[in-house]
Amino acid sequence: MAVDQYTMFRVYDRMMHNWATDIAVWKGRQVPVVMASPDRAFAAIRELLRREGYLPPDMDIRVIPLPFISISRGDPTPRLHEWQYRRIPIGYTDESKRWYESAPWPQPMNIPYAVELWSKYFQTDSAMTDMFLRQFRSTYAYANARHMLPYGWKFTPIKFESYADNSELEGGGSDRITRHTLNVTVEGLLFFYPEETLVAQKVVKEMYEGVDPETAELLESEEITQEAP
Repeated sequence: MAVDQYTMFRVYDRMMHNWATDIAVWKGRQVPVVMASPDRAFAAIRELLRREGYLPPDMDIRVIPLPFISISRGDPTPRLHEWQYRRIPIGYTDESKRWYESAPWPQPMNIPYAVELWSKYFQTDSAMTDMFLRQFRSTYAYANARHMLPYGWKFTPIKFESYADNSELEGGGSDRITRHTLNVTVEGLLFFYPEETLVAQKVVKEMYEGVDPETAELLESEEITQEAP
């Protein structure tokens, strides 16, 4: 069975990867970006550069060229105050208009991400810091996320949370490696698959006088054409 490329995590991981790649350009080239936790960052970037032909397979991990960026994802939490008890109308699925498609309202989700900026020189570190911090206006940046059909592309808020120097947490011998962590929250949406509903095209409305159904007298009968939801 094929893996669904539009699962929520895959959608927003790809969005964050593309967002960081578009921002980080240093000395005329894009800074490499990998999805990995800090303890796996060097192994991940080494594998990326080796796969793309920039490094020989036996190169020491300690001589990985800097700068690069690693991104890791935290645990999502729902934004319950934004959820709505209604459905998204999509449309008819057949020419007879007997079946109508709709979907539950998407669940708003907060997804934390940590963007790690790895550098060797303070000048490089300062430049990349400015590149990212200038994306936020009133604590928000924005990126496009591509969801499954029929939802498509959605303009997604990325909220600034914090920025910290974590350079002292890393080893690496005599060569200093600077590492700053940009913590953000993606205000995403968990979309649901559309569902088909049988449409009642006609409804008969009858009015009776009396309590007993067997003896009640029919006063009025009306046939109503039912429209789609």
